[in-house]
Amino acid sequence: MPQSEVEIIISIKPPHVTNILSSKKKFELRRRPLNVPIGTLIWIYSTLPSGRFAASARLIALHVGTPGSLRHLAKDACVTSKEYDEYYCGASQACALELGDVTEIPPGAELRQIREKIDESFHPPQFFQKTFNGSAIPNFLRSHIDKAA
Repeated sequence: MPQSEVEIIISIKPPHVTNILSSKKKFELRRRPLNVPIGTLIWIYSTLPSGRFAASARLIALHVGTPGSLRHLAKDACVTSKEYDEYYCGASQACALELGDVTEIPPGAELRQIREKIDESFHPPQFFQKTFNGSAIPNFLRSHIDKAA
């Protein structure tokens, strides 16, 4: 799979992060498509109450369509039909990021630490944020994974 210099940070609610880490959740749903290449490394920030970077994954495929055309992915996104319909209510587009090569980031990559050590103005993105291989936050996260290995 091709790898990209571009990396992204996305924010995901803790129950969904748990499902990603346990390999139950294969797709992350979004209401808008992301313009990133296949193979992009995704840094997953687990929102409050966790408030930390919890995992990384590779973008295996990007599925874009209408909410109706992607409905078959709901089960592998760990959402019920009702949750799927509520999430996409009023949306004309749907996007599913197919995740692979998931790696857990050990505790110690909390928002507080990122702000103290790397970037005091960092705010987790609501949609997604592009970053690059070799920039400060990815370097910190990689070194944190390496220390735990």
